[in-house]
Amino acid sequence: MHFLITIILIVFGCLAAQGQPSGYNRTYKAGTYGCSFPAAEPFGNDGMMVAAFSLDSQAVTTGIKFIRVDKYGDIRALNYLTLNDTFFVWHAYRSFTRINDNQYVAVCNVETTNGIRSWLIATVDSNAQVTNYKHLPAPVCQGNSFITIRDIKYASAGNSLLVLGHIECGLNDEYQMLLMKLDTSLNIGWTKTYGVANRMNLAVGILIEDDGYIMFGQRDNGNLVAPYKENYFSSAQMIKVDTAGTAQWTYLSEQSSLYSEMRDLARTPDNGYLYICSGNTITTTPPGFNPDRYCKGLVIKLDSARNELWRKECEEHYTHFPGVWPYEIMTEPGGNFLITGNYDDSVGLHLYEPYGGLMKFAPDGQLKWTRRYKATDTLAWNLESYKFEDGFVMNDRILLAGTFYNATNGWSADEAVYGWIVNLDSNGCVDPLNGNCGTTTVPQVAKKTDLILYPNPTAGELFIGNPTRGFLDISVTDIAGHLLIKRTGADERVRLDVRALIPGTYLCTVTSKGQILLQDKFIRE
Repeated sequence: MHFLITIILIVFGCLAAQGQPSGYNRTYKAGTYGCSFPAAEPFGNDGMMVAAFSLDSQAVTTGIKFIRVDKYGDIRALNYLTLNDTFFVWHAYRSFTRINDNQYVAVCNVETTNGIRSWLIATVDSNAQVTNYKHLPAPVCQGNSFITIRDIKYASAGNSLLVLGHIECGLNDEYQMLLMKLDTSLNIGWTKTYGVANRMNLAVGILIEDDGYIMFGQRDNGNLVAPYKENYFSSAQMIKVDTAGTAQWTYLSEQSSLYSEMRDLARTPDNGYLYICSGNTITTTPPGFNPDRYCKGLVIKLDSARNELWRKECEEHYTHFPGVWPYEIMTEPGGNFLITGNYDDSVGLHLYEPYGGLMKFAPDGQLKWTRRYKATDTLAWNLESYKFEDGFVMNDRILLAGTFYNATNGWSADEAVYGWIVNLDSNGCVDPLNGNCGTTTVPQVAKKTDLILYPNPTAGELFIGNPTRGFLDISVTDIAGHLLIKRTGADERVRLDVRALIPGTYLCTVTSKGQILLQDKFIRE
């Protein structure tokens, strides 16, 4: 009898384990008011610590919520850090870092009602209790102190914290990158600024290296009178400094007439670099599309010497790229990388991103799959907006943190804003046994008979019709065979910007897996 009971218990336990989803898709309020712009870090082997920004009844961010969730997505610890009513806080894009499982550090921007900027830094323990915090004034740069904090990272070598931002340093929209080094007691060791004068040197994120730090951002030409027009240019910018903050080298990409907002930088297993950006086009907008929302995302790969190897140009409405704003790069142990963001499958005539987006690439840049997600435990509003702002890979799991809100009311009502946490397997599935893998798109094989070349010589554009959305390698050469442009794409209509070419005749060659699918001449007027 005892043996029979044991067998029954074992069988029941196995069935219960099979019925338990391996991941989760959860939203949370974590108190009276809404949550927004979360940043997440690992806790233990399967949990997550989140720093999210708390909204009051007027949808104004007044403080930070610290939340610890377990492997099922249940909240196990919660605490708040708020300032008095004369201040409101707003997020730094990467506002959270982990020292160990019992010490995390958050940073944010603070502003008074009359526009004076400062910043806040705080440490919390595993119970989400604030153990130390400082409200600090902004450094002064040429008489100005208009500061924006963008990132914080912990450097185990030296047991220090690096806080990155940018600060206004003069007239004509001049900004310098700002780097501050602190100890874990939140004491500032040094503060330095970097960048070219009379330009906007905007910070985005920082990488910790064995011998120093790499600041990532963009350098703009400073002309913000018409930011989406042809007189506005920007470049990706990296500045490497040693542990004392002395600059070692600077990388600057080619200038782009896109209003490109750089989003994230990551190292790759081959000692190269990968960065992402998004922005508005200034060239011809297809009929029916709102020019202010006709956007593209870019994924760009550099080798160890910072030479560009390839780029993916993903136009929002011709691909399943995660939309207008890619946010975060995550690298898996085998070299695959994932990109989070939001995805808009509309025709671009409104301001909503109805899905959270996730893409997975092979190390060589081949797109493996894309997935779109919605929250599963909230009310179904007419217009919903989702975005994944942060995430990490842990033990073959993909953990994402984002924001979900009712786009009908936008940010006007705090009850419409939720935090959003998702736990996926390496294939992007919440519960693979029940087919809960989001909406999936896998790249198709391109067909030779489907490809069509659409030159637009006046606008300096080249479109390639690719209705099966197969993966393409595209090159443009002059008549002598010199390679001038090389791109990849898996869109329904791949667009090449050929404005840099001088007037003349050129050859466009399209291949897929080494097979030539299309080869045709075009004229650049």
